[in-house]
Amino acid sequence: MAVPTPPLRPAAVQRACILVVEDTDDIRFFLAALLQDQYQVLAAASGTDGLHLAAHSPRPDLILLDVLMPDMDGYEVLQRLRQDSRTADIPVIFLTALSSAQEEQRGLDMGAIDYVTKPISPPILLARIKVHLERSANARRLKNLSEQLSRSLAPQVSQSLFVGSRRAETRPRRSRP
Repeated sequence: MAVPTPPLRPAAVQRACILVVEDTDDIRFFLAALLQDQYQVLAAASGTDGLHLAAHSPRPDLILLDVLMPDMDGYEVLQRLRQDSRTADIPVIFLTALSSAQEEQRGLDMGAIDYVTKPISPPILLARIKVHLERSANARRLKNLSEQLSRSLAPQVSQSLFVGSRRAETRPRRSRP
């Protein structure tokens, strides 16, 4: 008797990795529980631990970073992330009780991609995470495509495309026998 073959399963889709850096146990637990069904979650209770996790495998696709922490505040953590080539391009969303426009502007000026104030609305946070992960994935795809394209085109054409110039002057070259 032949044994039926099981139906084929689609290849496992790799889930995005989110690093939560939050010193308050309850909030860190809440965020991990909120995210764990959709994402791989790493959690750190301090800025120092967050920096260590961000620089090692698995590399986070996004960091949720508390601003007010005792050992090192979120602003300093973000500054250090941006100075390290391994972590400089990881998107960071600040999570904080600081709700002033000046604090939000400071965070965005430093390079955070978003600023979410506490108390956190789960649907809004999940929507923002999804949007920022999609933007990051699209940016990576565009970068890869532009690198491939630049290798295939003459340097002056490639340069004019990426600078936005409409005057790409190309001249046919005759190859010598």
